[in-house]
Amino acid sequence: MKRLLFKILFLLFTTSLFSQNHGDIYLGVLETKNVSSKDTSRIKIQRILFRFENNEWYSLENDISNSTLYPSQANWIIAFDGKNIGSFGSNMAPIKNKNTPWTFPRDAYHIPSKKDLPTIGTPSMEFSGWVGYEQPRPLVTVTANNYADPEQWKPFKPARKEIAELAPLYEEHFRNMELRWVDTVIHSKLEFGKSYISSKSDKLLQIGILDSVNGKEHISNRIWIYKSKSGEIINLSKAIDFPFKGHGDSEVSNLYLLDAGDYDNNGYSEVVFWIDRYNGNGYALFYNNFSSHVSFDWSYH
Repeated sequence: MKRLLFKILFLLFTTSLFSQNHGDIYLGVLETKNVSSKDTSRIKIQRILFRFENNEWYSLENDISNSTLYPSQANWIIAFDGKNIGSFGSNMAPIKNKNTPWTFPRDAYHIPSKKDLPTIGTPSMEFSGWVGYEQPRPLVTVTANNYADPEQWKPFKPARKEIAELAPLYEEHFRNMELRWVDTVIHSKLEFGKSYISSKSDKLLQIGILDSVNGKEHISNRIWIYKSKSGEIINLSKAIDFPFKGHGDSEVSNLYLLDAGDYDNNGYSEVVFWIDRYNGNGYALFYNNFSSHVSFDWSYH
């Protein structure tokens, strides 16, 4: 009887602890993955990334084993381009390698309660991850009814004259990463990749080197730069790459913008990026007008 009473009290205690965080907002992504290299059929998984509490965002990368912070079940809204495009519930799948915590960010996910969930676009190598299979775009999910994009970020084509202003910052980024090839960069080879502009005329600019492989042009060694209408400039790639400085091939990432939305309902848009690098993937959330960020990273070995 005492043992049963203890279990009941423990359950009530842990439930109470979680209920204290029940008002928190969780942000995640709905991914579409191949079952395995041999089984190419695809499944959808819900990955939980960030938690919003007391006006601040936190990464759950190191909190997956903490049941008071990492939920075992949740209800989600799928956000895309300022719209609610679906909803579902999810439950946590068993962790594969319980004795190896470094694998938790890579392997932890929830199983969606629905099967007929939306997919945007066609499978692409941009979202393949280090494992190298074409995958559809991950979709941002949020536990609150916060999906509007008040700053209305949209793709646009920047004027080429802006490259001259940003070229020194581009060179500085790779020089600080101690990659000496940047000393031979020809400014005429610098080009803008897919970039975005807000309704306030703030800009998210992607810049890299125009290259050609097998006769097909592409932009390599890209970085992302935020430029406000007032002229403030922030190197977003610095925040993502510098923690990996000195890690060999892992230190340079490719970032892909997934979505913008006011996920914490503070009147301003936050932006989510997919991170792709050697032996690693993850997600980054930029907020506070791009002055702050949190990331959720994992490696494969």
